[in-house]
Amino acid sequence: MINNISVTFGSKDLLNTIKQQHPERPLKLFVSDNNEDSFELIDPSGEKSIFKNPINYNVITHDGNDNWAGYISYINLELDDNQQKILDATINDIIDSHSLPSGVDSIYSLNVSKKTSNRVILTTWNDSKQLLKWYHSKSANQFFQFNDKLDSNYFEIIYQAVKN
Repeated sequence: MINNISVTFGSKDLLNTIKQQHPERPLKLFVSDNNEDSFELIDPSGEKSIFKNPINYNVITHDGNDNWAGYISYINLELDDNQQKILDATINDIIDSHSLPSGVDSIYSLNVSKKTSNRVILTTWNDSKQLLKWYHSKSANQFFQFNDKLDSNYFEIIYQAVKN
């Protein structure tokens, strides 16, 4: 299992240059679904980050078969200890029962390195229609239940893989 995932942001040209400089890494380029000028480069290798200004995520749990060629969804939450326990139990139930929501290729529970209260749910998808359908489903509500209870630091974002 991967222990960490690193990401960085920048222009498409800059991130493509980084990709070209590191062909030994499985770097994946994504563009924001709601901002065509917002690019992200993901390194899911689990190795030490090669980025100058990375965001490093520690992998807490993972299930499914990664598909870095479609869409990814981030749900970012700032949680207290009790909320983290509830979220962990929810994700563990999904993983233990092998019941990923329809259309989800894989799911990760992550925390930002050195910020254990910051939890990220990362999911990979092949189909944007299934992803959007899930966002409006009861299945997604178990992750979104916290957004009305949090004072700050809750956001959701979708990225689409950039085709070479």
